[in-house]
Amino acid sequence: MKDTKKTLSKLSKSLDETLQAVTKATIKDCQAADFACLPDDVLVHIFEMYIDDCVMQDYGLFYIPPENSPQVLSSVCKRFREIVHHIPNLWRHISLLYPKELLRLHKERCANPSVHILPARDILHTRVETLDVIHPYKQWRELHLHFVNEDHAHHYFERLKPLVKGPFHSLEYLSISNNLSEDTEIEGEYDTSIYLDEEHMSFVSSWQMPKLTHLELRNSMPFMPLQCGNVTRLSIRLSDLYEDDCLELSDFQDLFGWMPKIESLLIHFDTDVTFNTEDTPQTSDLTASLPRLTHLDLGIEGDTPDDTIIHFMTLIDTRRLTRLALKLRSGNLNTHSEGQGEAVFEMWVDTLFLKASPGDSAPFTRVEEFTLDAVDLPGSSPSFELIFTSLPNVRDISLKIPRNSNFRITRQWMEGGAFQHLRSLHVEVFMVKNSWEHESPVGCHPLLYSGFDVLSNGCYCGDLEEMEVRNRVPCFSAKEKARLQNLFGERLHWVDC
Repeated sequence: MKDTKKTLSKLSKSLDETLQAVTKATIKDCQAADFACLPDDVLVHIFEMYIDDCVMQDYGLFYIPPENSPQVLSSVCKRFREIVHHIPNLWRHISLLYPKELLRLHKERCANPSVHILPARDILHTRVETLDVIHPYKQWRELHLHFVNEDHAHHYFERLKPLVKGPFHSLEYLSISNNLSEDTEIEGEYDTSIYLDEEHMSFVSSWQMPKLTHLELRNSMPFMPLQCGNVTRLSIRLSDLYEDDCLELSDFQDLFGWMPKIESLLIHFDTDVTFNTEDTPQTSDLTASLPRLTHLDLGIEGDTPDDTIIHFMTLIDTRRLTRLALKLRSGNLNTHSEGQGEAVFEMWVDTLFLKASPGDSAPFTRVEEFTLDAVDLPGSSPSFELIFTSLPNVRDISLKIPRNSNFRITRQWMEGGAFQHLRSLHVEVFMVKNSWEHESPVGCHPLLYSGFDVLSNGCYCGDLEEMEVRNRVPCFSAKEKARLQNLFGERLHWVDC
């Protein structure tokens, strides 16, 4: 399956390059010989991957066609056009900015669209009238509701109220995103807050979404029940909140309680606003609201206090997790001074692995898949040791780290329980530009003295099947590459990016 996925990804990239070349030269005949012999079902899969990368434009004065569209595919050659015209899924994306003729075409070719309501340049360009001419709400498969602020959202809600008369029978995905920005053209009637006005919240709360499985919330926190009990994936992103906002632990607990089938949770904090310490949830069993959670993706950025993470993690039963992904970013923090990046990295790692589950000696004992993305925060050796000795049963590890990370595996880690069941390790090394760090010699590369010799020892890592290194550092030593090749043999997959 991995090989198939890689092959399809390469084919998709090749197609993208071909389409760009063809479009620029206005050539109508397909020049991609590699695609000419592919069966239709493979081409359809590649086309769907291509359309998945479609990026909708915000609402401006003029309509700008997306770079990835069925129209572009249709213009390549006759065979592509015949395939595209008969695959409804390739016509699923629609925007209120689309011309009426284009909306009519998409409406004819796809019965269950993904509707994109995007930020408008000002209150006069929300395009709300287009809601009257697109597919009926009962047919929507996805709704991406993204607005500048609640004054803009008010226009959409008022237009939707007479249209929505019953359940969203087809809706599988819903995204609500608030930029929390000001519109200089008007004097705002509503507060700039993650909490909607009561009238607006009541309207959203009335939506019946029996098929919804994926909910995304960005700077939007419901305080009335949502009717989407079949959601299995929940994403929450909080960034650049106003000081007047205060996070309530009980709001998160209520939200989780409305969706008891959640299996995967993504939560991203990029704000110095923290939880109300006086807020006390209704029950002492905080983890009861997420009984099926097995996957946690946690993002922490910028000025986010460690107290925010400590409070939030009381809602997570880490002992049930089988997949853990961490994304750590410096954001606007000043990490240019030597040692500052390591200090921030250490603070967040200590918060997660020392304080996530007080009194539990192995809070992440079931985690089998672990991902760490910290491309601009160099980690210290003690922090890495704490992470990996806290994951005794991890099998697959993926790391994205800067070149100045102090990543050095020792026997002490192994004796502490690290990597005992390791099956695959993927390491991607990034360049980092700091004011205090000049172009450092090759010796600063984290892979040079990383202690991978220990991993090659069958006594510790007898299950290791794959070691992948993606190197983005041009000054890396070829000698080290050869050394790793000697250690891991055919298990090593090396990629120079």
